[in-house]
Amino acid sequence: MRLVLVEGVPGSGKSTTAQWLALECARQGVACRWIYEQQPEHPVSRPAPPGGWGPTWDDWSDERLGHWHAFVAAAGPLTIMESAALQHPLLAMLRRDVAPDVVLAHVRRIAQAVRPLEPRLVHLRVADHEATYRALTRRRGPASLAAVVRGFEGLDFAERTGLRGLDLLLAYSKVHHDVLEAAVPAMRLPTLVVDQRAGDWPTWRAEIAAFLGLAAPGPPAPPPPDLARYVGRYQAHWRGQDVDCTVRLQDGELVLDGLLWPANRLLHKAGDAFRAEAWPYEVVFPAAGGGGRLSVRLDV
Repeated sequence: MRLVLVEGVPGSGKSTTAQWLALECARQGVACRWIYEQQPEHPVSRPAPPGGWGPTWDDWSDERLGHWHAFVAAAGPLTIMESAALQHPLLAMLRRDVAPDVVLAHVRRIAQAVRPLEPRLVHLRVADHEATYRALTRRRGPASLAAVVRGFEGLDFAERTGLRGLDLLLAYSKVHHDVLEAAVPAMRLPTLVVDQRAGDWPTWRAEIAAFLGLAAPGPPAPPPPDLARYVGRYQAHWRGQDVDCTVRLQDGELVLDGLLWPANRLLHKAGDAFRAEAWPYEVVFPAAGGGGRLSVRLDV
């Protein structure tokens, strides 16, 4: 096994699960790398080439598969990759009203391309895809919702349905969910379906560890006893500019507002360093805490 694919509908916990799995592998001495879904210069989820992909979806599929074959040829001992095998191609194709059988043909090609890596697929199946999407939009806030809606503007799905805003996204989420549920078995890869209709995250993580041949997950590291000293207003250099942000306590944990998602949990790493949950970033506080300048850097 040299590749783990983590998939599910938006809001199912793919990024959080992939991050946890990478950290758990490191704890158990298993060399791995986590490829985050929005990682710069992603090996397979690339922007369109100059001049576009070509006139047909077969051309698009051929271009995408070229990146997958290059990734397989250069792959190391173990890669944990979220969203790339199913979420990204489904989003690209279904927003343009591509027929489901064409979508399934493409993901079968992806599955065939990665077979040399003896891949495993972890599918996070939610109890209610609409409730999950509504919760996701609330959690990420109106700015994130507006950005997602803009990604549909002028595309076939939005034009055909005539929907806008959250109504558009909820209608799309049903189509995405239904095709995803068909795509998972169509790939014919060794698969663990984590059914979120029963159980909880500790149970699901134990299932994932067993499926991948890892030892039982260790307990989460206890947070430092003095989290309150980090609460305050900060400034960080983020994406080329200085950004004001706030750190506060919520349910006994530190959360960061104004930089990533609203109320983004911070997981203690060591000393004054924390990991942003579901993001490949390390957040380092000034030693005194309580305000000042945060250091934010990649942590993969």
